[in-house]
Amino acid sequence: MKTLISNKPLVITLSVFIITIGYFVYVSSEAYNQYDIPSGFIQPERSDYTVLQAIENCDSSNILNNFNYNQYLKNGNYCDFKSLEKDFNLIDSIYRDPLSITETLFYTALADSMIAMDNKELLAYNPEYLLYKIGWVKRFVFYAECAPKRKYLYVGIYDKWIQEITDRLEHYISLDNNIKYEAKFKAIVTICQQEGYTIPLGMSSTDKIADYLVEGRYAYIWNRFWYSTGFFTKLIAFIIVIFISFSCTFTLFKILKK
Repeated sequence: MKTLISNKPLVITLSVFIITIGYFVYVSSEAYNQYDIPSGFIQPERSDYTVLQAIENCDSSNILNNFNYNQYLKNGNYCDFKSLEKDFNLIDSIYRDPLSITETLFYTALADSMIAMDNKELLAYNPEYLLYKIGWVKRFVFYAECAPKRKYLYVGIYDKWIQEITDRLEHYISLDNNIKYEAKFKAIVTICQQEGYTIPLGMSSTDKIADYLVEGRYAYIWNRFWYSTGFFTKLIAFIIVIFISFSCTFTLFKILKK
């Protein structure tokens, strides 16, 4: 043991190696702790509520301002395509202005008003809520295909929500940088990227290595090192490995010999 301790180059090298590995393990394990990814949106049961109840006792001359948005969002069947279309048709039949009244009213309700009403849920990072909302709003892309005449309404609501979520994700990272390692956060980021929305994670090379180690992507790390580094970098790394191996072997040999 004294011989091992007296070998200062070996002790220094091993100390640096252990500290480096320990740092990566610490950074990774501190945040990467969520594996249970919720399935996303679950269709709630339909009720007997219709949009007509939200316009009762409203001043028809200014329906966009007097519409009972909160009541509609709390009770409406806006998670069901047929119910949505029924509500759209009811408003169309009354005001006969699909663009200025119907589409504007429902965009305000399902985008702006809902975001404002859910602001408390959006203030702090809540992955279950975000995954649920993404699951809900992604359905609007398919609704747009099923109802081409309302395509821009459905796509507009979808775009508004996905943009809001990506903006919030950037905000959450600024508050807690460690959440970018979480499985749920990664799932949300991946979904947004698949939808065409990029989220700058600001991951340094150290962060990426720690992330890859946690995910077990050892082959990827090796390939990146081998194909992305020059000859001298590989040579230095090779010399360090040889030095550590030789020092350990030599020291153990001396200990066993005694």
